Amino acid sequence: MEYGIFSNMNGDILIVHDQKLQAPVEWVEYDTQTEVFLLVYENGETFVLDIELSKKTKSNVSHGIKIILLYLKKDEIQSKQQVSLIVRDY
Repeated sequence: MEYGIFSNMNGDILIVHDQKLQAPVEWVEYDTQTEVFLLVYENGETFVLDIELSKKTKSNVSHGIKIILLYLKKDEIQSKQQVSLIVRDY
């Protein structure tokens, strides 16, 4: 799966992906130490989004509360889901 993460300084975060997720996402965690996003599915399984973030994006994400997950296929929105973001900073 290919994906991209977009953010702004208000803490708005958008994750765009090109394949259907295996299950609905319950929430997303971001670990500031490892700089990894973890999708937590309703069934308890997880998926790691390992992507290098710029310094500015890291700062934006640390202020985030919600994430929009957007599934695009051939430039058309297939699904959109808003979930809570948990920032782990310990």
